Amino acid sequence: MFHFFNASLRISLFSCQTLFVWFLFHVCILALNTLSELLKITLAFFSFFLTQSGPELVPETRNADTPKQFLILSLQIFFASLLFYCFFRVLANLSVIRFIVVLFVNFNNFLIFKQSVIKCPLGKFIFSYKRVIERKRIMKKKSKKKQPRPQQPSVRLSQCMIVKNEEKNIERALGWAKGIAFEQIVVDTGSTDRTVEIAEKLGAKVFHFEWINDFSAAKNFAIEQASGNWIAFLDADEYFSPKDAAKLLPFFKHIQSDPKLRNTWLVIQCPLLHIDETGKTTSIVAHERLFRNLPSIRYVGKIHEKLNIHVDNTVYGEDIAIIHTGYSRTAYRETNKAQRNIDILKAAISDDPGDINLRGYLAEALTVKAEMDGSIESVLPEIDDLFKEVINTDSKVLSQMRKGAYIHFIKQYVIDSTKYEECEEMCGKALEIFPDDSDILYYLGTNFNNKGDHHAALEALKRCENRLSDKEAPELSKMSTADPTLLQKQIEIAKKGLI
Repeated sequence: MFHFFNASLRISLFSCQTLFVWFLFHVCILALNTLSELLKITLAFFSFFLTQSGPELVPETRNADTPKQFLILSLQIFFASLLFYCFFRVLANLSVIRFIVVLFVNFNNFLIFKQSVIKCPLGKFIFSYKRVIERKRIMKKKSKKKQPRPQQPSVRLSQCMIVKNEEKNIERALGWAKGIAFEQIVVDTGSTDRTVEIAEKLGAKVFHFEWINDFSAAKNFAIEQASGNWIAFLDADEYFSPKDAAKLLPFFKHIQSDPKLRNTWLVIQCPLLHIDETGKTTSIVAHERLFRNLPSIRYVGKIHEKLNIHVDNTVYGEDIAIIHTGYSRTAYRETNKAQRNIDILKAAISDDPGDINLRGYLAEALTVKAEMDGSIESVLPEIDDLFKEVINTDSKVLSQMRKGAYIHFIKQYVIDSTKYEECEEMCGKALEIFPDDSDILYYLGTNFNNKGDHHAALEALKRCENRLSDKEAPELSKMSTADPTLLQKQIEIAKKGLI
């Protein structure tokens, strides 16, 4: 506390001496101009050398007052008062060199004064508080500066698949992703051919999973092995063309670069083109094969498994098509997929008899197997019963499943001359649920042509044509899109019938 009072006394003396000297010099400035200039410079240098002892000028104890210290203190106050006079003389064209010398001496006096104040408790508090305020001001100023844009997460694509005896397809299945995929993961469920050998030779990471008649369990196991932030989960009989494969990483990067899209578009639906042995597209459906690698996204369902994702988190990649060869007759015979699917579906229905979607899938599997075996007539009653349940149920049914059930009956009626009325009635009911659906409109127009009502046929077929040309149309056509010549042939029949 003594230091604080000492400093207060010095600053008070400093103020009084400043006012007095300021008044005195302004009265005598004209008479003593030359003498005062010389005296100020001499005393300034004298004060500078005396104050080099620094801390000795600041009394540390109460009995430290001596004549020498009193003289030095008086000189310090006097020379500090010269600061004000120097400013006035600078305005009167005082030499810059003399101003700097005197300013330096008084700055030295200020440091000594500050040292005295800061040693007392109150001074310590004041100066520490000042430092806190200054630090906050600097931090606030820095926070206002433009922050650099955060680096966007990189895209790492993990290709995943589950396989069994796919030695004919595995090389092509892995080949499309070379140079694109961050890693390739193959989960084998019990192959007895060279599938595993070929996959390892191509550099894939091969894992083994005991088959338990559950596609979701096997696929989720494969996902658990992936370390990328995007997953492409295609079957061994599915692949992207080189042109479409090159679009994947730019599409992923576009989603990653936008925080809103990155949190919304979690799954990408792609058109899946079913092709036969000749390379001809037989149908087109939408499938979810590309998705973010998140713990919350997994497959559900033992067969015809689906990702447990909301439709709002799905985007349709219309220009990225997947080619699927597995629905060809040759592939089905070689792999016996139809019978395998039938067995799994019957077991699933026994576990969950109230799931109407499973009954629809069973009807589809029975249809495929019967058509390949040429025994459709023997199982048609069972298939009809299953699809009638799909149409008449009030339970929640997949949209494509219900549409497929309507198409099943419409295709039967449209080629039976005794059931044209039933076909028209069935198309009408279907259009109430699926307005302007291109497949249903195609069959309706074909039915009118068969009846001889070419005017109604042309009207329905033109609606189908307009629907197919509408790029914003949400649904995919299994028939008219797969083979556009079918629609054009029916339009020509209708036009000729009107002549």
